[in-house]
Amino acid sequence: AADAGIEDALWKLLNDDVPALPYQVSVNGMTVDVVIDLVGSLFDEETGPVGDHSDWLLMTKTVNYDAGIYYYTLSITNNGDGNMKVEMILIDFPSSLEYVANSTGGDITTDNPEVCGSPTTGITLVWDIPAPHPVIGKGETGYHT
Repeated sequence: AADAGIEDALWKLLNDDVPALPYQVSVNGMTVDVVIDLVGSLFDEETGPVGDHSDWLLMTKTVNYDAGIYYYTLSITNNGDGNMKVEMILIDFPSSLEYVANSTGGDITTDNPEVCGSPTTGITLVWDIPAPHPVIGKGETGYHT
């Protein structure tokens, strides 16, 4: 029954919206509790569970296209009770896109990221921001382009 519960959970991750967790499924007349912890990592950096901090951290992405270049803007809004420090930003891009050196802007950091992966399979941009870390105050929004 446990193996069937694992198969059911993996199938749902691949093919369905994941139901509220934990959930129960009946297998061979037995009820199995299924719990999935959606924790991932990108290039050895743990990204945390989906929805982590969603009650106080709002992140939005906008994409504009002009003359063969995609311009990405990441907006980070702090809806928490105090200041928030930004220590790292990871952005995952689909295949066939490349980072244009020295194109980072905004008020969080203007440093070039570490580019991980390959444009043929997709790249991840990693900004490991050194101290002193930029601060986004309560109710404020920081922008990263």
